[in-house]
Amino acid sequence: MKRITTLLFTLLLTTPSFAKMTIDWWGIAAFRVRNETTKEYTDLWFRGGPGRLNYVIDNSTTRAGYQFGLRFHPRDNLTIGLTLRSGLYGAAQVMLQEITSREGLLPAMQEAYIDWRTPYAKIELGKIPQAGTALWDLYAATLQTDFRADDPRDGIFDDRMASLNGARLSVPVKALNLRGVYHTDYTGGYNWQNKDAAASRAEIRNPDRYVFLLGLDVDGSQLLTEGAGGAILKNSHFSFDYGIPYRAADMVDIDSNYADEKLWGATLKKSCGPVHLTISYAYNWRDSVYTNRFTDALLIGSLYGFKPAVRYQFGKQMHKFGIYDGYEIKRAAWHFYFNRMVWGLEIQPRIILFDNVLAGFRQKKQSRYELTTIVRF
Repeated sequence: MKRITTLLFTLLLTTPSFAKMTIDWWGIAAFRVRNETTKEYTDLWFRGGPGRLNYVIDNSTTRAGYQFGLRFHPRDNLTIGLTLRSGLYGAAQVMLQEITSREGLLPAMQEAYIDWRTPYAKIELGKIPQAGTALWDLYAATLQTDFRADDPRDGIFDDRMASLNGARLSVPVKALNLRGVYHTDYTGGYNWQNKDAAASRAEIRNPDRYVFLLGLDVDGSQLLTEGAGGAILKNSHFSFDYGIPYRAADMVDIDSNYADEKLWGATLKKSCGPVHLTISYAYNWRDSVYTNRFTDALLIGSLYGFKPAVRYQFGKQMHKFGIYDGYEIKRAAWHFYFNRMVWGLEIQPRIILFDNVLAGFRQKKQSRYELTTIVRF
């Protein structure tokens, strides 16, 4: 991280066009009050309903956070970006940390990147901005959530991937935009190998784990045709990515040692007047570990000054080892948002309902009610 930041600012200060450089900036500050109730039922079922109530947990939290970004433009085709956010750990949620935490409002680096646009391609290096999709949510689930989990989670897209560590190459070809992505989970690693014949194996701590992805974006508006086909393609956007992950063996964490893995995902966006629909799907298979499928659908509209939204998330995970070998977990969530601008503040009441079922036996239900205020500048 320090090396990336040093490189960016060295380039910034030494560029010949420093005197002509333009700067733009943006920020978000947010405050949230949340109440959540969790109920777990035993494996006793009757006519498809949950069994006997096992326990109830009530949890209330108050969260605050911010994001602040700077973009330097030393040349017309070159941008240097830097984004800070609250909290030292975790994903990209702006309200990740508890407001009572001493570290809750300390700055952390979310993005530090170079965006270089050539006549033939766009090249991005460093900690690159990444709009989240079901693919990235699923890929990063084991880094951000509980043990091998892909539980649906509240928030906008990119709530698990704060940024990409690596590089991205984008090449426009008429209505297509082809891209290649390299991302590493960890930017450093430690490898100690004992040459003594008596040593059984090398010591490896935090080895780099990475993924290569090939993808494309299709802008439907550039493929317009006459008749019904043109109406379908208008204001539509489709993207697809296929990944080749590599996760090195780790002596401490056996969950990082896979013989083989498959990862792919697709996203469809369609707008029709004030209504916007986004559907995202991802598939992740890890040899002898699990098979995951994750769907995320979001519908946003506009009505009498409100910006209502309905979101549905569904994840299906089949375990393939350990005590859960052969068991299937289904996780679903309904989200209802009611955004409204009031005197310059964005007010967002939200209701979120979770339903987790383990192989048709144990069931967990969660209900969450929260109120968020957001200031953008």
